[in-house]
Amino acid sequence: MSTKYTSRGEQLDKEKCVRESGGNQFELIIMAAQRAREIRSQNQHSNKMEHNHGVVTALLEIQNGKVDTEYYKKIK
Repeated sequence: MSTKYTSRGEQLDKEKCVRESGGNQFELIIMAAQRAREIRSQNQHSNKMEHNHGVVTALLEIQNGKVDTEYYKKIK
C-alpha cells in the first residue's frame, strides 16, 4: 500500500533562511545539519512525516525564527 506525502520543500525560502542564520550560508548549513540531527535523535520512533525529513523541518524552524544565531553560538 502506497502512501502519498506532500512536500514541504515548497514552503522554504532560501533567502529568508540565510538572513535568519546571520547572513552566512555556511552557518546556515551547520545550524540546519545540527538541528536535523537533534530532530532525528529525538524522534527515532515517530512515524510522523515531519520527522522523517529532519533537514526540511530544521530549515523551516530557522526560516520561522524558532532557531536563531544564539543556537549557532551554542553548537560552535
